[in-house]
Amino acid sequence: MPTQEFISRRVLYLMMLEYSLRHNDHVNQYIINDEGPTCLRNHMRIANEHLPVPYTTAEMNRNKEIITMTLRLTILVREIHAPTCLQLANLITELIQAAETAE
Repeated sequence: MPTQEFISRRVLYLMMLEYSLRHNDHVNQYIINDEGPTCLRNHMRIANEHLPVPYTTAEMNRNKEIITMTLRLTILVREIHAPTCLQLANLITELIQAAETAE
């Protein structure tokens, strides 16, 4: 079971990622193999830079896997053909609310 500190760090990261997705530049090109917008890695890097204790490279790679897996599932369930960063930001808002409820 994750500790309170771990959950809070994840929620903070999601909040920073959501902010980056909503307020930074986007590249609308879509990478099929990566299942996400090409600018996603940059948004993740920006979010990580704002954490008091940034994620390591390995943790960031794992976060990327989780986010792209979530995108793939979202594509299937919501029948989205090419998810944009704004759609991802909306999904993250839902994840933050769920995480806060779980705390």
